Amino acid sequence: MLYGGFVIGDSVSDLISVPKVINNNVDAGVYTLTPTGGESLNYNFLYFSNTLTIKKSDYNMSNVSLTNQTFVYDGLKKNNSN
Repeated sequence: MLYGGFVIGDSVSDLISVPKVINNNVDAGVYTLTPTGGESLNYNFLYFSNTLTIKKSDYNMSNVSLTNQTFVYDGLKKNNSN
């Protein structure tokens, strides 16, 4: 989330509470996200909604076997040697 418009010397840490977007969706689909909950004595909030699109993967994992293997996902393709 981006914040802007603070006067010189102020920052996010000067807010009582920061706006948040809560999304519990995990299934493929298009979801509207709307920030809520910001609080400040010196600032007003203007919220803009946006969309989150979760696409279904076309990857077939029927031949994948992960037996006694652990790794941290880093976005790179894995094979038997790494």
